[in-house]
Amino acid sequence: MILSSSPLLRVLYDHQIFDSQIHGGISRYFVELLRHAWQAGAPTCRLAALLSNNDYLRDAPFPRPKRFFPGIRWLRKGNHITAVNRRWSLHCLARGDFDLFHPTYYGTYFLPRLGSKPFVLTIYDMIHELYPNASGSSGRTAERKKLLAERAAGIIAISESTRQDVIRLLGVPPWKVRTIHLGGPAVVERILAPPPKLVGPYVLFVGQRGDYKNFETFLSAMAPLLRDDPGLRVVCAGGRAFSAEEVEAGRALGVEGRVLHVPGPSDGALASLYQHARAFAFPSRYEGFGLPVLEAFAFGCPAVLARSSSLPEIGGDAAAYFDPASEDSIRDAMGRVLSDERLRHEMTAAGRRRAREFSWERTAQETWAYYAELAGVPPPGVSAAIAA
Repeated sequence: MILSSSPLLRVLYDHQIFDSQIHGGISRYFVELLRHAWQAGAPTCRLAALLSNNDYLRDAPFPRPKRFFPGIRWLRKGNHITAVNRRWSLHCLARGDFDLFHPTYYGTYFLPRLGSKPFVLTIYDMIHELYPNASGSSGRTAERKKLLAERAAGIIAISESTRQDVIRLLGVPPWKVRTIHLGGPAVVERILAPPPKLVGPYVLFVGQRGDYKNFETFLSAMAPLLRDDPGLRVVCAGGRAFSAEEVEAGRALGVEGRVLHVPGPSDGALASLYQHARAFAFPSRYEGFGLPVLEAFAFGCPAVLARSSSLPEIGGDAAAYFDPASEDSIRDAMGRVLSDERLRHEMTAAGRRRAREFSWERTAQETWAYYAELAGVPPPGVSAAIAA
């Protein structure tokens, strides 16, 4: 129900994440917030960006940035795109026709222009603080995040695990941080076409592989299972191409040619990879949320996860778990799931049930209810059916 008797909440989002992400969890999150507000009949939120090649914006129902042409030299460089979008964002801030501002990343450029208007900050993880060498930000992102956390009217953490890390590491009071889980893809029951050129059983690994992602330990743990089953492979979807060090590690472990890389699969191709994998493995030592867990659940792939950070919170009782620091624990958990067809069937059913507990509609409704608290303006379409 839209609260038509009261002025609708006006929210302004900025351009930051849409300058750099063509795909990615953060840009998907903001597109879903905008999409659900517009679909609920509340076109009072705006994205302050003029140019973006982000794929999630292609079919968005709200006014969206123009796609630029990389063949035009001056537009090919990201800093020029940022400069154009930054000027427009500052112009929108100066107009002041909004109730609350929600930056899409940790840039602080807007603070002198915000005036008395409140802003809410979403914190996705604490990787920059916990793994500074892996983040590649030279500490500047962590500094900006801390400053924004101190000044924000409220903070959204995308998992309770991240919320506790924010409170502990940034020293903000607990009342200031609200946990609002992300959504995931809709559950797919139909059987998709199998991935081309992939025949036989494989374990799926998704995303980057460096540092806290723990791929080196995972591969070492998997090596005996790969050697015992000549048909089994590990498929790495996304992330960079294998480095010379990774190739040499595979050779030293005796699994050369058994670990494959699929660069940047489309959403459809990734869904097929999940659906036809024997299991999905997520050995990461730290995740702020872990969207691939919900992807695996939605596409019927048994998920075997590290018992660390937010992963048990998201996986619940639908996943199998291991100690990410122990090769024996990883090997035992993976071996148990890979060898037991009945267990995999039970995990697939449990995963689909778990996936249905996380929806972008719920994320949007809880987020807009929080906006309303912070801005003192009634939210559009907050459903009483959504539990507090």
